[in-house]
Amino acid sequence: MVEPDRDSYLRDLVTLHAAFSGGLARVSPQTTVRKYDTCSWGNVWGRIESRVHLFCNQLIQMTALERRLDGLLHDRKGKGRYRQLREYDPGSTLVDFVRNTHAHTADNQSSNDYLSLTDSASLRSTFLQNLERSPRILGSTGSRLLSGSTSEHTALEQRFRQFFDSPSALLFNSGWDANVSFFATVPQPGDWVVYDELIHASVHSGLRASRVPTSRRLAFRHNDPEGLRKLLHQTRGSGTVFLAVESLYSMDGDFAPLPALLDVLDEQVERDRQCVVVDEAHSTGVYGNQGRGITHALGLQERVDVRLMTFGKAVGSSGGESCRP
Repeated sequence: MVEPDRDSYLRDLVTLHAAFSGGLARVSPQTTVRKYDTCSWGNVWGRIESRVHLFCNQLIQMTALERRLDGLLHDRKGKGRYRQLREYDPGSTLVDFVRNTHAHTADNQSSNDYLSLTDSASLRSTFLQNLERSPRILGSTGSRLLSGSTSEHTALEQRFRQFFDSPSALLFNSGWDANVSFFATVPQPGDWVVYDELIHASVHSGLRASRVPTSRRLAFRHNDPEGLRKLLHQTRGSGTVFLAVESLYSMDGDFAPLPALLDVLDEQVERDRQCVVVDEAHSTGVYGNQGRGITHALGLQERVDVRLMTFGKAVGSSGGESCRP
């Protein structure tokens, strides 16, 4: 057997090392093993030979689906997009973007616990006391349409109607579910959905499940009233025009120019054809009187048709609700 050069050997070794790190569907290790069976580098190779054979056995035992998924995961790792679950440390600071001036680092830049209510001793005590008095706390017994709707659900929705100054309110498991449910069911084939280009992914998920054709889903430049004006020219005629925006965009931390956007909508679309949907996920509990949101703070309740409020962020709970003024 011709003695391979050192560089060739090292290149192959790097290839196999990458394979061991996750790319099980990418190489054929048996061929590489045989290449170095009789060379002087074999002593070095012998130290990892058992690992190579283990790798081969894993490759043989994997199904086609497992090999494909493993390759996709390897690609994701290579692009720095591989994510893993991290357990919450009860002792950590979860207030969003709290700056440690001594260490010049942020304690946590991904939490939505804006008011630190998850660590509130008084809130915890009140919650447990109310839980102790509640007659039913275990199991849903079924969906709300069947047997799972309780007097507690009704009372909470009534409280939201009063608090958010709305004629109706409907609870959901999460803000994501509220957005998906609304956009998947309410807009119809003859309608238009015009949305900010940075609208939350849950809106896109709902639209993909909707009956609105893709040609009637239009994105305008982020927070740009003039960009909205140009798109609205395409919506003339019939059908409801849904305008979907967020009051506060969490990724960039900027506010939607709601008054300007609504003025443009009024100029271009008659009120009878409008349905304005404002996602208040990141303003609920933080902005407006007692945390009623930015729409309420700006006094725009009568110009916004649907508001989405979530409770898993500043409110320190879970779930969401959709209400209409």
